[in-house]
Amino acid sequence: SRAKENLHMNILVAENDKVTRDQAFVGLENFGVFDIDVAKGMSALELARQKDYAFALVGINPSDKDGPDLVHDIRERNKSMEIIVMTGEIIANNMSKEKVHSNIFAFIKKPIDPLHFYQTVNRLRLRIMDR
Repeated sequence: SRAKENLHMNILVAENDKVTRDQAFVGLENFGVFDIDVAKGMSALELARQKDYAFALVGINPSDKDGPDLVHDIRERNKSMEIIVMTGEIIANNMSKEKVHSNIFAFIKKPIDPLHFYQTVNRLRLRIMDR
């Protein structure tokens, strides 16, 4: 229905890298239906405690010691929130074993391919709207 198409969703972007954070924000903004909060690292956990989000985009960089923990902690805060992890090839491959356990919806590999980003986010958006 048209009303469902225009449903606004709260989205959390947790990313330490400014370039990736900005790319994710602009990519989400292009949908026109998301209310987006952006945070660095563990400060995202504080936001996740204060607000209900439809999904989170969590960036994990090789230099982030707490990246995988952040995914786990966000999951503990909200069992039903979908999570997309933005990371490099090696970390994505290592974390793929945890994908089912951590209930990760998908990986978006860095550097971000705008088409893949759009397709992944849109697939998740449609899945959430169908609930």
